Amino acid sequence: RERFSRAARQSMGLGQNLALGVGVVTLGTVYVLLHEARRKAKKRAAAERDQPIAKELLLQILHKAAEHSKSVIQRIRVEVGKIKESRNLSDEQASMLFQQNFEHSLEQLIGAIRGQYGVSEKAMDASFKLHQADPQVQAAIQGMRLSAEANGGGGGGGGG
Repeated sequence: RERFSRAARQSMGLGQNLALGVGVVTLGTVYVLLHEARRKAKKRAAAERDQPIAKELLLQILHKAAEHSKSVIQRIRVEVGKIKESRNLSDEQASMLFQQNFEHSLEQLIGAIRGQYGVSEKAMDASFKLHQADPQVQAAIQGMRLSAEANGGGGGGGGG
């Protein structure tokens, strides 16, 4: 009688262990499948986010950047003027300093504007490549360049 009950207990324990093992394997499989689905969804969302933006949106961003770059240029001009005076920089050195600061500030400005529109850098770059020959896009870029030159792109002058 004791043997029978021990055998019954072992059999029951084996069944429970087997069920537990199957449950763990099933749970692990479900986890892997869910994780893989999430990974693919993230990848798909990133690919969609990095698609080229419409030309109209690109133009809006460029025009807004040109508009706001005027104040950025004035601020940099004042800063460079002060540095030129305090460090006795040559016009060429001041011009280089202006250019470095301008490029960095313009990148930050465009990045902030892109963020307002929810546009990734890759999407913006892809749109630039797609629309680089477009006369409106070229005009917007040229407008930013002219704005920089007209507002002190040469870099040296007036510090305050």
